[in-house]
Amino acid sequence: MNSIRRLAAVYLRVPGSLVILSGLLILGMVCFTTISSHAQQLTGTISATVYDSSGAVVPGATITLKNTESGDVRRTVSDSQGYFTFTAVQ
Repeated sequence: MNSIRRLAAVYLRVPGSLVILSGLLILGMVCFTTISSHAQQLTGTISATVYDSSGAVVPGATITLKNTESGDVRRTVSDSQGYFTFTAVQ
């Protein structure tokens, strides 16, 4: 904190330096915001239970999830209760 005060004191003594200091602070805030927003990813989870036409659960069913844009294909198998989950879906 003391180094920031010293830096601010030096800038305040030089004419026009307050404008430069303000510009640098704003630039730093913009860069920090941009970097943090690129670090976020939007993903979701798909969970469901597989039923047959009579309404009974289907254990061991193979479920396929395909991303039509990327061509990514993921498969899973339902558990003994017919339940399955896909995580980190984009």
